[in-house]
Amino acid sequence: EIIDGDDSVAKYWLSQGSDGWRLDVANEVSDETWQKFRESVKSLSSDNVIIGEIWDDASEYLLGDMYDSVMNYVFRDAVLAYAKGGDAQNAVNELEKLRERYPQEAFYAMMNLVGSHDTTRLLSALDGIQDDRNQKEPENAFPTYETTSDLAKERQYLVAFIQMTYPGAPTIYYGDEIGMVGADDPDDRRAMEWGKGSQELVEWYASLAAVRHAYPALRTGAIAPVETEASANIMAYVRSDADAALYVAANNSTDSAQPVTFQAEAGTQYTDLISGETYTADENGVLTVDVPALSGVILTDDVRDMQINSEALAPAYDGSYIYDGSSSGPGTDEPGEETPGSGDDGKPGDDGNVGDNGSGSKDKDGARAAASGDGAGILFPAALLILSGAVAAGAAVMRKKS
Repeated sequence: EIIDGDDSVAKYWLSQGSDGWRLDVANEVSDETWQKFRESVKSLSSDNVIIGEIWDDASEYLLGDMYDSVMNYVFRDAVLAYAKGGDAQNAVNELEKLRERYPQEAFYAMMNLVGSHDTTRLLSALDGIQDDRNQKEPENAFPTYETTSDLAKERQYLVAFIQMTYPGAPTIYYGDEIGMVGADDPDDRRAMEWGKGSQELVEWYASLAAVRHAYPALRTGAIAPVETEASANIMAYVRSDADAALYVAANNSTDSAQPVTFQAEAGTQYTDLISGETYTADENGVLTVDVPALSGVILTDDVRDMQINSEALAPAYDGSYIYDGSSSGPGTDEPGEETPGSGDDGKPGDDGNVGDNGSGSKDKDGARAAASGDGAGILFPAALLILSGAVAAGAAVMRKKS
């Protein structure tokens, strides 16, 4: 009735259109059960995915007889520690352990989350709120966006950057992409805050997703860590496949740009997809770049078209989508229909923000680079949104920080 009968639960939902199973507290069920479960699930289609909830090293579950992937909390721990100022090499070492231990097929299918229904939300975790709910002060038990530090908000951009440039399936817990806050379960399960998000943050996620979609090397290409002994702040790696090589570096310094050196093609000009700036490797192939604080660079000699639908993102930050309890839907006189407006009163706020919702699009240093071209999909929140293939949405805007 549960696993392998013709009308079993495992098979029924797959026959109704589901693409696989995510197994809660999977380590508390016997290996033999999951081995039998896999046989049943894969008998319908080898593409039916099985993802287990495992919080630590999952090597024993990824040998081809149980799960295809796991919720990658090891990735979360390493990336958040780095984003909060930890040593870059420590983060690289932790991530490299996974690459060395896991089969390649599993490594590239890892569910690379940085928050879930079982953890403090990403933005609040970056602000020092722990996962165990032992912090009883109201500001920690029930955080707000307004009381969240600006530093934590800046660090979230760095986390998203690493998620979207590292192997695996970047997984966004609904609302994190708009800047929602929350302590550990159950405070992390607040309703989606439509119309109240940060436009700049939403566009950052959408733009990075578009880059990932435009360059398959960021999804399935090889990864080669780059040693950066001169700086404990820089995490760098090269992502490559037969068609492209991308030189990626992140900087967790809070106050200064940090240099990184890559070995590239001699005399070749490379463009940073984040800032739009260009750099040229010298006659020995040495390519040196200053990586902005709390940001990163993605360097390529093959700039591709990237287009994102900004209108599709409007419900995340446009105040006209906030339902006020009236019978008609937001932005329209007809119930249930939603069309974006320019603000709560139909006009931009005095500070240039859309509506009076604390969002808007504020460029911290006044510099942005526009991307253009071809994207697909919509970056809308779901219970857990996996961004691993043809996904993109929002406005083609990248941040440039000094």
